[in-house]
Amino acid sequence: MTYKLKLNKTIAPSKSSLELAFPSPIGWWKVTTEGDCEGRSTRQLGTHYGHIAEIAFSIEEGFSYSYRFEKGAEPSGVYGSPEDHHKKRQAVRAKANISIDTFNYKGGEKTLAKWLDCSGDVVVKPCTFYGAYTLEMLP
Repeated sequence: MTYKLKLNKTIAPSKSSLELAFPSPIGWWKVTTEGDCEGRSTRQLGTHYGHIAEIAFSIEEGFSYSYRFEKGAEPSGVYGSPEDHHKKRQAVRAKANISIDTFNYKGGEKTLAKWLDCSGDVVVKPCTFYGAYTLEMLP
């Protein structure tokens, strides 16, 4: 005897290119400033551990256009534990422009806000600089 089964397909939500490239906004990030197109004014701001929004609001150095985040590897023992590195961080600004390696499409602020998952504490807005978004901390 043969039976025919009707199977319901479960559709998994598709992940954005950002989620595929970077599973979490928390981790080790190499941060640089965006400079002019020739790269003459680009500065290395170090490797930082934590949530991208926290890092962006806590970097004391000014920037010309935006902070560029690239996934970084955990540095050798110089930095101490990630928890120690995180404890030293204090917000010094309420607004920062950021760009993330491989993520620069128009209208991506909703995708970025969802990925950052800041629970309404941070608003993500489009930015006038190419491939960048403005993060603004709400009071």
